Amino acid sequence: LFNRLFKYMLILATPFAIAIYFFSGAIIHLIFGRKYNQSIGLVELFSIFIYLRFIQTPFHLFFISLNKHKNMTFLQGLSTLSNIGFGLIFIPKYLAYGACLSTLASEIVFTLSLLITGSRFSAWTVLSVLKIGLR
Repeated sequence: LFNRLFKYMLILATPFAIAIYFFSGAIIHLIFGRKYNQSIGLVELFSIFIYLRFIQTPFHLFFISLNKHKNMTFLQGLSTLSNIGFGLIFIPKYLAYGACLSTLASEIVFTLSLLITGSRFSAWTVLSVLKIGLR
C-alpha cells in the first residue's frame, strides 16, 4: 500500500509542481496583476516545497499507522529548528528569497529524516524508495 501511494503521489505531484513552477508568472499576473512580478521567483521556489509535501504523505501515514507519532513530532521539531537555523543564515543576505530557501532546506531535512527513520523500522530502504520514484 505504501509503494502504491508513494507512486501515485509522485505521479500527481510532478505535473502539479512543474505547472506551478513554469506558469507561476501567468498565475500571478492573472490573479494579482503585474505589480507582484517580484513574487514570481518565490512561487517558483515554493513549487518545490509543494512537491516535497506531496511526497511526504505516505511517510506520514506510515508513522501514524505504526503509532509512531512521537517520532514524527520529533522529526518535525528537528525540521523547525533547522528552519530557524537556515533562516538566520539565509534571510539577512537574501531577504524574502532567504525565507523561501530556509523553508525549502528545512523541508528537505524533514523529508530525508522521515526516509531515514522509516528505514530503521525496516519498512523500506532508501534504495527501494528511489527505485519506486524512478519507475
